[in-house]
Amino acid sequence: MKTEKIKEMTLSQIIDLFQKNNVVIMPTDTVYGIVSIATEENAKRIYQIKKRKENKPFIILMNSKEMISRYCEISELEAKLMEKYKEDALTIILKKKNNDTSLANEKDTIAIRIPNNELLLEIMNQIQKPLISTSANISGEKIISSIEEIPLSIWKNVDFVLDGGTCLNEASTLIQVKEEKIKIIRRGSCASLIEQDWPDFLE
Repeated sequence: MKTEKIKEMTLSQIIDLFQKNNVVIMPTDTVYGIVSIATEENAKRIYQIKKRKENKPFIILMNSKEMISRYCEISELEAKLMEKYKEDALTIILKKKNNDTSLANEKDTIAIRIPNNELLLEIMNQIQKPLISTSANISGEKIISSIEEIPLSIWKNVDFVLDGGTCLNEASTLIQVKEEKIKIIRRGSCASLIEQDWPDFLE
């Protein structure tokens, strides 16, 4: 396992890590995450690294509404929420098209976020594939905001660590829309804003 500072690597070097199907720890728009191309093989490996139950699907990062529309159905309300809170780490659970199984998730729904992170967006622009993203911690333990906090058991089982300094240290807000009602499943930075802006739509 190798560690490099992000600012000392070129974009092409970082993209190459993902094109070679590596599992990488790196800063996201929320916390330090374990990130890889979204495949079933990578998902199984990350479940083992995190000691996470396989019935808890990972968040999938996508770079645009166009990419999301390839895999998921998205309502007008969901699209509005995604646009309004695009800088506020909002993750939305969406229904997959035709129960698509290509994103390391056998359920009929999937948690999607467009990250407010230029590097992650550019990686996806270049490889044209969604990414698995999950916090770089043992499942159920505290989230990670710097590489110094990464547990040794995780550190030694990934392929590469990208050091980008300190992260926000707050998980994303997770919501689901059903029958035009918004359910806040996990509170993050924009949960209070959603409650303030959409009082008539809250479940």
